[in-house]
Amino acid sequence: MTEQKSFSGRYFEDFQANQVIYHAGALTATEGMATLYRVLSGIRFPTQCAEPFARALGYRDCPLDDVLVFKIAFGQTVADISMRAIATLGYGGCVFGEPVYSGDTIQSETEIISLEPGPTKDVGLVRVHTTGRNQHGAMVVSYYRWVTVRRRMPATVTAVLSADSLPPPVSAEQIQGLDGLSMRNYDTRVSGSQHLWEDYEVGERIDHVVGCTIEESEAMTAARLYQNVAPPHYDAHFMSSTPLERRIAFVGHIVGLTRALSYNGLGNVFRMASIDRARHLQHTFPGATIYAWTEVVEKLAIPGSTDIGALRLRSTATKNQPCGDFPPAPAAGQPGDVLLELDYIGLIPRRTTKA
Repeated sequence: MTEQKSFSGRYFEDFQANQVIYHAGALTATEGMATLYRVLSGIRFPTQCAEPFARALGYRDCPLDDVLVFKIAFGQTVADISMRAIATLGYGGCVFGEPVYSGDTIQSETEIISLEPGPTKDVGLVRVHTTGRNQHGAMVVSYYRWVTVRRRMPATVTAVLSADSLPPPVSAEQIQGLDGLSMRNYDTRVSGSQHLWEDYEVGERIDHVVGCTIEESEAMTAARLYQNVAPPHYDAHFMSSTPLERRIAFVGHIVGLTRALSYNGLGNVFRMASIDRARHLQHTFPGATIYAWTEVVEKLAIPGSTDIGALRLRSTATKNQPCGDFPPAPAAGQPGDVLLELDYIGLIPRRTTKA
């Protein structure tokens, strides 16, 4: 019998606890990739867009946006982890490490943390920990993900995800990637915002005002850029025979749009240090317009740093609903227009260095 050469993904029963999977698809970042991402997301932060600005802070060049680094590592896991997934329920405990520049190569590996009964008897819950490294072996991103995966045979026991089992929020002590950085030459004229760490208050809410419409071609291009070959984002013919009938936008793309929209109000948050949690509340189709608002959850002083502060932020993304009234996420099982809740730590200069 001829050996099956192609691979169509793992069922729940194919995973083993503590198994480590080395993912194919090592990817070398290029300036073209960074430019395409800027086009797709609309990101305007000068650290990722203006080389002289980035060099003045101590970067050797414009680093790739952290969301792009995350999505490259995420895309490398799709064929091995989520080709037979029903949904990614969320991810968290994400820490960004060494900056990634054009010419760096990202390679990822995943450890299977646990296998648990799923919310229905035909799926199981797979919890994983993925680490992306550069060509020197340095960590560039590390995160946890929980995903429901189809079973070959239905189970008789079901369970639901417990919030108590989610990774704890990243602490100020865990923030990485600050070596060699200085905010003394940070130019707020280039960033377009005068608001620094001291100017934000816990509980403050910021409407990012402008929405961004996801086009059909953009959603497909984003899936290809991130190498996310999962059929719901990649295969229109396959999706035509499902209840949804069409492709859905990759929620990672919505994360990137949410980060880009936050520039209006958080223009000096020059880097994401972590993603504490991303909660996916519903899918969306191309054609929807994404809006966002952000709440300042906590102000963090970074140990050993006098010129860089951190803000713990919670961004809420909606579809076709402006955020001037700060729409909250609906209760479980209730309809609503909120797509995503994104809890993350953003790095921002402190005013103490600007006197």
